[in-house]
Order: sequence, then structure tokens, then C-alpha cells
Amino acid sequence: MHEKEGEEDEVKSIDIVHEDDTYIVFQNGLRLSKPYAFDFIANVKRRWCEVENEEENNIVDIFHKEFPNLPREYYAQAFKDGRLRVEDKNASSVSRSHKKKRKKEDDEKEYFPALVPGQTVRHLVHKHEPPVICSENEIEILEEVDDIVAVRKPATVPVHPTGQYRNNSVVEILRQRLPEMNDKKNTSPPPPLLPLHRLDRNVSGLLLMAKTSKAAKIATDLIVSNKVRKEYVARVKGLFSKETTCEVPLGFCGKTHVATWPSDSSTPSPLYKSAKTSFTLIKHFSELDESLVRCVPETGRTHQIRAHLKILGHPIANDVVYGGRLSPRQTKLQDEYQKMCHSFTLNDDRLRREDARAAATNDDTFKWDKIKHTTECPHCPLVCWFGSRATHDLEAIYLHCIKYSFKESWTFECLPLPNWAEEGSF
Repeated sequence: MHEKEGEEDEVKSIDIVHEDDTYIVFQNGLRLSKPYAFDFIANVKRRWCEVENEEENNIVDIFHKEFPNLPREYYAQAFKDGRLRVEDKNASSVSRSHKKKRKKEDDEKEYFPALVPGQTVRHLVHKHEPPVICSENEIEILEEVDDIVAVRKPATVPVHPTGQYRNNSVVEILRQRLPEMNDKKNTSPPPPLLPLHRLDRNVSGLLLMAKTSKAAKIATDLIVSNKVRKEYVARVKGLFSKETTCEVPLGFCGKTHVATWPSDSSTPSPLYKSAKTSFTLIKHFSELDESLVRCVPETGRTHQIRAHLKILGHPIANDVVYGGRLSPRQTKLQDEYQKMCHSFTLNDDRLRREDARAAATNDDTFKWDKIKHTTECPHCPLVCWFGSRATHDLEAIYLHCIKYSFKESWTFECLPLPNWAEEGSF
């Protein structure tokens, strides 16, 4: 973008599609969200600006480095259109130090604002969420005691909005349903639900949430201090011993999102934290040579149960990350989900119809024309997300959170068990 000294960058005003314009589809066991405009807001991190070449310290090159799933050309065009921008009136002047170093032959090159730690950057995107395996009423409110709510979470649905997930998260789904849980005469907004513990996206079962921050702090302190007994059920490979305990310390690699452990657990290392899980055999499925096991983690490390079962030589049967593999039936289901997503994408022209309606009526409800699908969104005209990671994202591993209890004070359970806990179900 060519600039003149003393002039500020021009940022185009773009309308954002509001949350109530969300379009949810339930089909063949999948919950799909229509693409929508989402304004991604972030503070510039110090490490973003640590580049060897000073000229690469600009909003376009930094976004391409930090979010490489899209080409640099996309970010350059997004900046020109005002969809990628810095919330700083002096942003354009920050980059002018580069201009003084220009050569005459570089005059035709594009220059973008430099970034400094602490600045706020915004990226208006056409958000495509991955589908999740979830029927319309599958996220069930099991029980409410005082300010604690027990929820049944399906596998593949994340707890929080995170990464590519937002509408397809437990927090957002329940937020949309909360008015139905309150007195219709009560016009005040529903109370927030605050998750009290982690539950991996591909794990099903009990999720505890609090209605108030006070209740959340009390319960979270109990859980973090390991005063709450947690019980899970897993289906693992092989004949499991009747009772055993694993105390191998664990770490976690943020890049690969996989738990790590030392080759020699007797040697202390700052890379690993203490971890302990007790296991009890429930029953053995002789035909498949798999076992149903009760798991009681006494600490709360990331992927603790999955990693400890791998270490013991009995990985969760279909946990491909830690040594399991998909069953033939699961592989077939994954293929069907892929085909359904692809068919749904190609056959749905809803977005094009809405664009035409918006242009014809100037209806403010529809703003899709502000983000041109074919030129500005690299995923459009896709109506739902699919791709190389779709099979991985639709994995639901054989691990179910069954119970949380605190002494004699309270107990929450998530029953009945999933179908995979029965012999011959797969």
C-alpha cells in the first residue's frame, strides 16, 4: 500500500454479522455451523516481533508467520481491504522508518505497518467451524445442585470456544439454551456457566460448571488441590491386570499437543511433573481382546490417563495419538461423515441466495456481501469445514468421565455409559 507522509492509513468500515445470524444444521448426527463473519482480536506478543529482518516486522509478514495456514497474499489483500488492521492511530507512522531506507527501484513495493508488543490487532475473517458429532439435544443438563450444574458432554465437542471452534462448543451451545432453563417471566440475562475442569474435546462424559464466580472458585480450588475424586471409564487394548497404579511423571509438548515422559522415571527432571493414576479392570472383551477399565487420576496432568495407559502397554483402543487405531466400523463412519460434509457443501447455495437478497433489499440482517466468498475467503463457497484434518477432528475416543465426588458432601455422575462400553458394540 503506497502512503504519503502525514497521511493515516485508510481503514474501510466493515459490518460484522451478529451472533443471532448463526445458522446451525443437524444432519446425520453432525452439528454444523454456517460460516459467519468473526472479528478476531489479539494483542501483539513480544515474540511476534522478534524477527531477524527488520522489514519482516509488519502486520502481514507476522500474521503469515504466526498463522501459516493461509498464504501471505491473503493477508496482504486483507490489509488492503481493511479486514486486517492495527487499532493504533500511529500504526502507519511506525512503519515509516522502513521508507527512509527505500531505494528508488523499491518504490513500487508494498509496505505494511510495523507492530510493537502490546498493540491490538484485528482480523475480520469468514469463520468456518469444524463439524462436531452432536445431536440437537445431546448436551444434557444432568443435575443442578445450588450453583453447580452437571452436564453430559459429547465427544468431539470442545468445552470452550478455542481455535476454529466457537458456536460448536459446550459453553456457546448452553449459552444459547440458557433462556429456556429460566423462568419465562424473568427478562434478565441468563447467568454465565463457568467450566470447573478440563475435559478433552474427543472425550465424553461429566462436565461440571458453575453459575457464579464464587461457586467456581470454591469448586476449582478443591479440584486443583486434588481433594475431589475423579473417575473415568476407558476401553483399552489387551487383557488388563486386575489392579495397577502408574506414577510415571508427565510433561506436555505444546507444538505436537502430546504428553511426554522420561525414559527413566527415577531421575527427577524439571520437564516433568508428578502424576499418578489408579486402574481397575471391569471386564475383558475376549472376542476383541480389549478391556473395560476404571481410571482414577489422583493428579491432573494433560492427557494423563491416555499417556499412562500407553506407558502400561494398554492404550485406549481407538486413541490413534497414543497407540490405538480406529476400528473398521469407525473408519466407515468417518468416511460417511466426510462424504456428507462434502455433499452438504456442494449442494447448499444458501450463502449465494442470501447475498442476492441482501443486494436486492438492502436488508441489514444479511451482511455476507461484505466478505466476498470467492475472492476474499479461501474456503468459500464451502458451507461447512472439511479437509485433511476432518477425520482427526471427528475422532471420539473410548474415554468417558463418569464421576466427580467430594467426600460426603456431593457426588455427580454421568450415566448410562456410552455404547462402546458394551461387549460387541464395535
